[in-house]
Amino acid sequence: MSKKYRVRLINDRIVGPFSLSQIGELYKKGHIKGQEKIQQFPAGDWKPLQDEREVKAFLAKIISKKESSHTTVDHESTVARINLGNLKKEEIKKRKEKEEKSKNIVDLDDLDEEVEDEQDDAHKEFTFDRENNETIVNYEELEKKYNEQNPEQLSNNENEEELNKDAEDGIEKTVVLKRPDLKKKPASNEDKTVVNQEALKYFKELERKKKEEEERKQRELEEKQKLEEEIKEDEVDFDESTVVFDKKSLVALKVEAKELETALVEEEKAKEKSQVEDKKEEEYEVVEEEPPKKKMKPIVALAFLVVFWFLLEDDSDKAEKFKPKYVKIVAPITFEVESAQKAKQFYEKGLADYRKGSYIAKVNAIVNFKTSIEHKFKGNPALGFLILTYGEIFRNVSNKSKGAAILFNLIKITRSRALTDVNIALGTALFYRNNGKVESAIDLMEKFLRVGKPTLKFYALYLDMAIDTGDLVKAKRVKDKIIEYPDLPIEAYIALSKYYTLDQRYSDGKESVLTGLNKYPSSVALLLELASYQLREENLKAYQTTLKKVEALNYEQSPRYYAEYLENVGILSAFNKDVKTAAFLFKKALQISDSDRLRSKLASLDIGGGQLATKLILESKAMDLIRESKKLMKEKKWELAFIEAIAATELEINYLPANLHLIDLQIKRGFYESAIDTLEFLKKEYPTHPGVNFKLIKALYESNKMDEAQTQVNIISNSPLKQNPLYYSVVGRFYEKSNKNILAIKFLNKSVSLNPLRDEDYYVMALIYNKSRQYTLSKSALSEAIALNPLNIEYKSLYGEILFELEGAETAIGYVESALKENRDNPKLLGDMATFYYRNGQLAQFKDVKERIEKLNSNDPAFYEFLIKAAQMEENNEHVIKYAKELIIVNPGDVETRMTLAYNLMNVGRYQEALEAIEGVTERLSTYPGAYYLSAKIYIEIKNYAKALEAGKKEKENNPGIYNGFYILGETYRLMGKVQEAVDNLELAISISPRNVESLISLGLIKIAQRNYDIARELFLRAKKQEPANPKIRKQLGFIYQGVGQSGLAIEEFQTYLKLFPNAPDRDQVLGRIQVLSR
Repeated sequence: MSKKYRVRLINDRIVGPFSLSQIGELYKKGHIKGQEKIQQFPAGDWKPLQDEREVKAFLAKIISKKESSHTTVDHESTVARINLGNLKKEEIKKRKEKEEKSKNIVDLDDLDEEVEDEQDDAHKEFTFDRENNETIVNYEELEKKYNEQNPEQLSNNENEEELNKDAEDGIEKTVVLKRPDLKKKPASNEDKTVVNQEALKYFKELERKKKEEEERKQRELEEKQKLEEEIKEDEVDFDESTVVFDKKSLVALKVEAKELETALVEEEKAKEKSQVEDKKEEEYEVVEEEPPKKKMKPIVALAFLVVFWFLLEDDSDKAEKFKPKYVKIVAPITFEVESAQKAKQFYEKGLADYRKGSYIAKVNAIVNFKTSIEHKFKGNPALGFLILTYGEIFRNVSNKSKGAAILFNLIKITRSRALTDVNIALGTALFYRNNGKVESAIDLMEKFLRVGKPTLKFYALYLDMAIDTGDLVKAKRVKDKIIEYPDLPIEAYIALSKYYTLDQRYSDGKESVLTGLNKYPSSVALLLELASYQLREENLKAYQTTLKKVEALNYEQSPRYYAEYLENVGILSAFNKDVKTAAFLFKKALQISDSDRLRSKLASLDIGGGQLATKLILESKAMDLIRESKKLMKEKKWELAFIEAIAATELEINYLPANLHLIDLQIKRGFYESAIDTLEFLKKEYPTHPGVNFKLIKALYESNKMDEAQTQVNIISNSPLKQNPLYYSVVGRFYEKSNKNILAIKFLNKSVSLNPLRDEDYYVMALIYNKSRQYTLSKSALSEAIALNPLNIEYKSLYGEILFELEGAETAIGYVESALKENRDNPKLLGDMATFYYRNGQLAQFKDVKERIEKLNSNDPAFYEFLIKAAQMEENNEHVIKYAKELIIVNPGDVETRMTLAYNLMNVGRYQEALEAIEGVTERLSTYPGAYYLSAKIYIEIKNYAKALEAGKKEKENNPGIYNGFYILGETYRLMGKVQEAVDNLELAISISPRNVESLISLGLIKIAQRNYDIARELFLRAKKQEPANPKIRKQLGFIYQGVGQSGLAIEEFQTYLKLFPNAPDRDQVLGRIQVLSR
């Protein structure tokens, strides 16, 4: 299906959707000028028309065609100045030849009769009698005559109705006339030519087009004059700090512009040769040359040419010489015949390239390392360097998901050497970091430090990763070790700069970069780091100079460096109040390297000059606040983490990463309503942003708003977001939460096939298989997750559970003990061990481990979760209440623990406290399933049926897709004696969930009271099938069998009731009833 677009006109009216060809037609007719905003229908972002890649390219073709099809020379044009002089001369020559050959012209008066005869002959071809070739039509005279007889005034008012009509009509129909060959000799037996109505219609349309074209030229002339005045006011001074290009660059650009002009003329000539000769005559007009007007200054005009052409033809190979060199990760395939000599030769070549340090040198090194491995795999040091080099330049890989999967396979092969080979250790750590597993990377590096021999580069990358996690204590320790050495690698100077920036010691950071540049003057990485300091200082002249050096080095041909360069030049343009150029450059950088930070810059380009500098400083402050908030999250200091996160969002900038971080924190702490509100607001600003859309779905299903989550899933399923690899992951998790396990597995499998590094998806699949008792499949999926993220405690905990089911308690306990060596006194793992002892009947060991856990006095939620679980196993309600309250203090957003607390408080008769616990749930999530249901049950216990009805109605309204609300209303009506209302609601509850025991029992009690024992028996037997050990069901079945005269079955059910409930308060009455039935 072709794409369609909506257009927001200058007057803010929205029209469309239109196809690409329709938009081109609107542009040709002048209905749109190119300054409008455009949206990909139905849910794309609103953006300037020039920023929509396909539309811009299409309009560029139209502009190019117009420039080449008209011979009027505009001496002030600063855009792709195409020389059409030769075309004009050819056209004049053809006209003269035509006049010489057209000697016998038909008088128009002789044609009047034929024209009148043809007035009603619609849709007929304009034809000539085959035998009459003597007379030739003068089309110009015919057109003039027709216009005299039928004067029409074409309106210049272009309202929205006309605009939409033109768009619907699409591209205008062109009438191709079949004219006689002027070279043929005319026949002698004919003296006139037949002309039909279609020809007259054509000339009428031609006249209308001519007038429109004149009006368009006039508008263009006025716009160009206005543009010239603006450029004169803002002349480019190449000595000022706000200019990127120097005079040498302009000389090269002049040559390039000339080559481009020649190429375009040749291209247009080739196109024209392929067109019909008659059509070419109609499209070209010879006009008087206007007297030359005052020209722009050459430098100003050329500068404008460069910017305009760069904006218009950013995809053209001719307009943009530089092409980033992406890397494709390819697994080495060994040759059949091993050659140690060639392996060594290519290894040494690769090592020489690698030591040069530049990006392009490392790309060359990869080729040599790979070739070396193909000649000899075993014992070849090139393998370690290959993994390391891939890790260092991974951000420049073209297909990251596929490349990461190949690299991960290489890492798995060399896993046994990760603690002895420094290159493999570094490459593996970089792999983890590049795929968002910084903690795993640091863990690996710390293990290597205990047994291996680290290098300065190792320490530099260790410092860099410690900074990423916000661990300043660890970072300072490594920094102090690094600065002891005089000669450092490039990575060390950059890591030191990051450390000093994090510590707000900007002068020290800049000094470290300058020191690095003294040793590595051609390092683009260091130059870009220096540019960030110069921008902070608002030293724009030095900033420009640094960017010129980056450009002169050709960005080392790195896509990542090129994207950073474009971003910096965009910032420079914004300082110069050239918002359009800045927006284009930011957009171009985003195409190379997507970034929420850069999206925020693009979204706030209305700020310029000093205000922009303020914004950039605030952005830097926001990044620091986010980093500090994440650090506090890891330390379980949630309130402080919230303070920092909120502070980041409240800065006077619309910084998207700050909002997304706050949303993550809100979801993690259970503040779903606030997260959903924020996401819905952000979706209006960023309707196609993957992070915003996918986080919204997650917030909805985590808060059990399944219907709303399904709606969002349906929306993105019909949008371009479906092509995003995260789509399958998010939808798979939604289906898992909805208990649609088959669909969940299907989507999650698709997710990991697209991106084999999504350990979270492997984990969710393992959970699904574990719930369905498919332990072997669960173990297999979980093994992949652990390999990708070996530090995750949840993964290890589930793995212990699987081992318990497959291999027994002893194996499971042994695995947990091994895991505890690396995670000493982890309450989650200790809790698992205690649980295994309890399930295996080893109660003494269970109590020992429980006491060990109680002594930890940890603030880790897992600590209290185990104590609650242990209390539930021991059926100790008071301990459940105690530990649940303590867990809520640690994690106030844990709504499930609040519900557990409310249930247990209700069970011990502390109804008011139970209601307060439920209120804590509804404050965070007003529609949480079961909250008002539980409130209604409490009100029933205290016989406040009015409040119970009120709560039941809220439950039904909030969650109409589950039975709880209907059941609790039916039960309340039953107790109130309103039988019909009770039956209606209970039947609805059973229709929603046929196996829910509560509704079956309640409706069965009504049928018993009505003496309808057959239906009552059916209902209670269905309930018994679900809960055979429920004493209440057994007792009521006894009454039913007694009512229908089946004494033996009644006695059996009463006896079972007493066995299941030996301390029943009505024990004596039931025994008496058994004695009566036994007689």
